[in-house]
Amino acid sequence: MIFGHFFVPFLTLLRIDVKLKLTVMIPLFIWAWMMHFADMSFNIMPALHPNNFHLSWMDLSSMAFIGGFLGLIFVKNLYKYPIVPQQDPRFAESQDIMVPADEYVEAATARGINHKSGGHK
Repeated sequence: MIFGHFFVPFLTLLRIDVKLKLTVMIPLFIWAWMMHFADMSFNIMPALHPNNFHLSWMDLSSMAFIGGFLGLIFVKNLYKYPIVPQQDPRFAESQDIMVPADEYVEAATARGINHKSGGHK
């Protein structure tokens, strides 16, 4: 449990380039979910079925229901509260996106005023 629940995900997620690959993150997500299921089964199942491990369709359907319900709540809140700042005038600059200067903005800056008046006085 210690290796599967902690060390495998921890050591896998140490590098930043690994965290950016879906081919690694999706199996790691499934691994963490199954390790959590195994951990909960190890703690709860002996009280319900003391002789052996018993997996029923209700176990899997309850995991799917809870995962779907929490996913729905996540998506609803994601649309309500966006991840990136909205109407931030410097957002494009923070993302290294070149946006041509607007003529009204340029006219209000010192360069625009100096340019129209013919230089410094």
